[in-house]
Amino acid sequence: PQVVSLGAGFGTDGFLALREAWGGRAGLRWVDCDFPALARRKAAAIRASPELCALLRLPEGAEGGGDEAEAEAGASPRVLGSEAGYCLVGLDLRDLKAAEVALRDHGGVDFSRRTLILTECVLNYLTQRQGERVLAWAVRRFARAVFVSYDQMLLRDAFGRAMAGCLRNRGSPLRGLDGGLPGDAPPPAEAETEAGALAGLRARFEREGWALCGAVSMSEACRSFLPR
Repeated sequence: PQVVSLGAGFGTDGFLALREAWGGRAGLRWVDCDFPALARRKAAAIRASPELCALLRLPEGAEGGGDEAEAEAGASPRVLGSEAGYCLVGLDLRDLKAAEVALRDHGGVDFSRRTLILTECVLNYLTQRQGERVLAWAVRRFARAVFVSYDQMLLRDAFGRAMAGCLRNRGSPLRGLDGGLPGDAPPPAEAETEAGALAGLRARFEREGWALCGAVSMSEACRSFLPR
């Protein structure tokens, strides 16, 4: 199996999975992806950590190797790779043709393998059309995949409007929600409901070809899936 984390940022999920020995016998491959500049910063942070160097079987304290040098020069999207099954790739989801090449040729992604695709607070930063293209591309390109997405919702109350406005002022608008300006938009005639928002998320995936779609709130996920 393989995991492809799109827009992984500085997330540590892949390291936790490898530390728990999800690799090894299972042969797990974990591919983190984000903008090239951010991926290079993450690679530098990884190489500066003795614990991560040991986990990923990298030379401790070593300077960026061939992968990072080529990525810095723009010659390769692959920023960091390890024998432990971890790979870090720089790409832009707004250019899916180039992203697919980067995943296949530089991230070692096999589109025919069972794949878990992760996006955590990623789709809402794309425009609605760009997000739909990502969903349609993934369902078409991966032969056997599950797509797990964690995204903001219910941003029409006072807290949500303040959060969206803060993100917009920091240069990171939520473009996938009403054009990215929910902080300025007037309150809706009818209050948003959790059930309505979740139904909208399910419908979005269904429209792009995903089967057996489900959506739960974070509070429900905590109640249902986390140990008490």
